[in-house]
Amino acid sequence: MDYKLVKMILQSDWRMKNLLFLSLLFTFLIVSNGMNYQLIFSFDMAYSYEGSNALTYNYNQIMSSNKFLPLDNSAFIPAGDSPPNNNLTQLEMGVWLYVHCYYDLDYGLVDEFLSRNINTIYFSVQNDDDCEGWDDPALFQKYADFIEFARSEGMNVYAVTLEKPYYIKQNYDELEDSFGNFINKTKEIFDTYVIDVEPYDIEGGAEPDAGPNVYVPEYIEMSKNLRSIADDYGVKYIDTVPDWFHTDIKNTGLKEGLDALYGDGVNIMTYHTTAEEVLSKINDIRTEVIKPYVISIKITEGLDAPTLQENEISKTINLLRALSIPIGLFEADGILQLPISFFQ
Repeated sequence: MDYKLVKMILQSDWRMKNLLFLSLLFTFLIVSNGMNYQLIFSFDMAYSYEGSNALTYNYNQIMSSNKFLPLDNSAFIPAGDSPPNNNLTQLEMGVWLYVHCYYDLDYGLVDEFLSRNINTIYFSVQNDDDCEGWDDPALFQKYADFIEFARSEGMNVYAVTLEKPYYIKQNYDELEDSFGNFINKTKEIFDTYVIDVEPYDIEGGAEPDAGPNVYVPEYIEMSKNLRSIADDYGVKYIDTVPDWFHTDIKNTGLKEGLDALYGDGVNIMTYHTTAEEVLSKINDIRTEVIKPYVISIKITEGLDAPTLQENEISKTINLLRALSIPIGLFEADGILQLPISFFQ
């Protein structure tokens, strides 16, 4: 609550002080139930007083769209009563899990994740070594069984798909074949799909001169088509973009930045070495973006991109938690090599 409002009320008569007490009690009830309920909606509470200290105050920032669960539009959901596809009753802490053909996919992974306060898996199947992935019936069942077990332990599991930049070149029919067919194949397992197209990679590929003025409009058009396809199948989809993409979009003339995308939310990748750099780079996102988002921090070495320093991991996680920002951890292999205490 605004301290100026508190001061004004305290200087008013007993009726206004009663209003203050009730408002503080109401806020306490919300906070005290925070571990058992999701509160992800905004509302207005009006205080008004007729008299010499006339005051009207609308309080509509108790909870923003980016607090607690970013992808569920319900108001209050008691713990244990959540639908099967959404088990979370706390701030999202996700992990990027890349499943290769040689990957053991031991159920003990779930315990390892839970011990690190990880409650969400971004599940990506890598079709390498002539592996057919989801097209192999035996592997399909293996994935489905693991996901079912993870959910039984209280975790959320989202599919990761469209992991190549060339998808921004596909028209609606082509995306229906790629995205739509994958949804149709896996819709009994997933209700949320994370898209990881990384359109900026085209700059160094087939179109070396293609900058944001080219790939931003193409990505937004793709996003619009994916929205339509996801709606046809009754599922949610999430965009994945780097933190600079917000500025890239604004620089093309779309002042809404990431809010111009059509996904239900956005997973924002950050590639920085310190907590201060991460917070600095997402500052405009925090103040400008309305769409629900997750901030993913790169903990595992590789990809020719900066990695968060080991002594900055806990600090970054705690700072993001303090700001009630959902967190993604990139990626599982590196995380499992770190002490559990880093994630407490």
